[in-house]
Amino acid sequence: MKKTEKSMNIRVWLLCASACYIIAGIVLLIFPAMQLDDFCYAIGIFLMILGAVNVAWYFVRQSYQNPDSFGLSIGAAEFLVGLFAVLKTTEFTYAFSQILAVSMVFDSIIKLQYSMDLLRLKSPRWWWLLIVSVVMAAGAMAILLAPFPDNRFRLTFTYAVMIADGAANIAAALLLSARRKQMARQDGMGEN
Repeated sequence: MKKTEKSMNIRVWLLCASACYIIAGIVLLIFPAMQLDDFCYAIGIFLMILGAVNVAWYFVRQSYQNPDSFGLSIGAAEFLVGLFAVLKTTEFTYAFSQILAVSMVFDSIIKLQYSMDLLRLKSPRWWWLLIVSVVMAAGAMAILLAPFPDNRFRLTFTYAVMIADGAANIAAALLLSARRKQMARQDGMGEN
């Protein structure tokens, strides 16, 4: 796989994850009666099904002939994590919210790099992304470290940060992509 294909796959994965942040955050905010436990239970069932499908595809597609195919391993891991989510939903819910916050910290670090990329590309909006990355990192760290008055407030705060982080990820990726295209066009014009 070429370097540009890998970076495109990572970008697509980040955009999909960001869309999931936004959708999940909105659903959990709009339907406060839906508990995170219910959501995690549904994720567990989904992961078990997805894992079983990936394992089946590994055998059907004869993936063992491709040394870079990890369908069996990935499918087994998905199934086992899903099984844990279904059988130990309360423990999975706590771990899920912590993992989600850590993921948002990593997203913020990626946005920080994007802001530095924009600075190097001489974008006038680089500082905006720098501020957003710091604010999102602070929100995610607050989820991990702050003593919230009650669990409901902590969850509402978590969902709001999820939505904001997902939207910021999408905006950052689009802003960086647009700036790179603009720079490529300018470089192309300069060569003519």
